[in-house]
Amino acid sequence: MVGLMLAVLAVSNALMAFLGGQLADRFGNLIVLRTGLAFIFAGLFFLGMATPETSTLSLAGRLALTGMGLGLFSAPNLNEILYGVQPQLMGLAASTSAVMKNLGALLGVIVLVAALGWEAKEHVTLISAANFSAAHFQRAFGLAATLGGLNFLVSLLPRKSSNQ
Repeated sequence: MVGLMLAVLAVSNALMAFLGGQLADRFGNLIVLRTGLAFIFAGLFFLGMATPETSTLSLAGRLALTGMGLGLFSAPNLNEILYGVQPQLMGLAASTSAVMKNLGALLGVIVLVAALGWEAKEHVTLISAANFSAAHFQRAFGLAATLGGLNFLVSLLPRKSSNQ
C-alpha cells in the first residue's frame, strides 16, 4: 500500500514535469517555478493536516498535489540553473545540479525522520519498533510545509531570470 501511495507521487511528478517544461517555454520560468513551489507547499501542508481518519484517497490526492508541484518546478528550475552556463560546462552544471538535488532530498529525509522521532523515548532506526502517533507525522510534515513555504516566499523576491 505504501508503495502504491508513493507511486502516486512519482507518476504525478513525471506527468507534470513534461507539462512544466512546456509551460515554462510558453509563459516563462519564474511563474511556473513559483506555481510548482506553491503546489509543493500546499501538498505538504495538507499532508501535515492528515489524521488517522483521513482516507487513502485523500492521502493519495495530497501526495499527487505534492508530486505535481515537484514536476512543475523541475524543468524551469534546471533551466534557471543552466542559464548563462558556457556550453562546454553544461554537462558539469547539470551533473552538479543532480548531485545537489539528491543531497537535498537525503537531507530532507534526515530532517523529517529527526522531526518525526523528536519525542520518541527510544533510539529510532529503520528497524525500530517505535510507535509514532499522528502528532509525530503532523509535526514532521508541518516542518516540511514550513520550509516549503519559506522557499516559496524566497522565490517571490525580485531577481533576474533567463525567461520571465
